[in-house]
Amino acid sequence: MATSPIGPRRFMSEINVTPLVDVMLVLLIIFMVTAPLLKEGVRVELPEAKAKPIEHSKEHDIILTIDKEGKLYIGKTEIDWETLKPKMKLILRQRAKKEVYLQADRSVPY
Repeated sequence: MATSPIGPRRFMSEINVTPLVDVMLVLLIIFMVTAPLLKEGVRVELPEAKAKPIEHSKEHDIILTIDKEGKLYIGKTEIDWETLKPKMKLILRQRAKKEVYLQADRSVPY
């Protein structure tokens, strides 16, 4: 019967962390690539403003966006012009903070 130099039935007490490090590096790369993509919203060219930008927390704000084709968005969700009023009433009724930020492309007439 052959025995190993460590001895019969002796277990290795060290954990091999190389596969764990490989997986963690892959996850880190995936998060680094996808993190900048999560910040993008609807692409609009905003007109130049003389006033300084309004400071607000973007997490819980209602942002109404009109793109250059005249499409309407609440956040990143496209909605119809006919459903805007009832949808906004419903959203504002559920919130204590009743502020809506408007972003419109500079080519949209007003």
